[in-house]
Amino acid sequence: MNDIAHNLAQVREKISAAATRCGRASEEVTLLAVSKTKPASAVEEAVAAGQTAFGENYVQEGVEKILHFREKGESGLQWHFIGPLQSNKVASSPNILTGATPSIA
Repeated sequence: MNDIAHNLAQVREKISAAATRCGRASEEVTLLAVSKTKPASAVEEAVAAGQTAFGENYVQEGVEKILHFREKGESGLQWHFIGPLQSNKVASSPNILTGATPSIA
């Protein structure tokens, strides 16, 4: 198991334990892996480990990753933009950002 898969497994265990303590199912919690500044290869490792929701806060970098995974046929991934977004950057990529969700972290 690589470091990313190992770390994700540990976080999922903590989420499961916390959800159980609160009387909730761990499936009700979405783990948003922040992938900003990480290469697509690291995101690929996370996807291979079952991670599907990712957070970016740099539009250009996020768009590059979204396109990378679309080209690979990965359609089940969720992309969230976290933090403030510059409207001029969002406006330059409207077709790519369709389906991306602005999030408050």
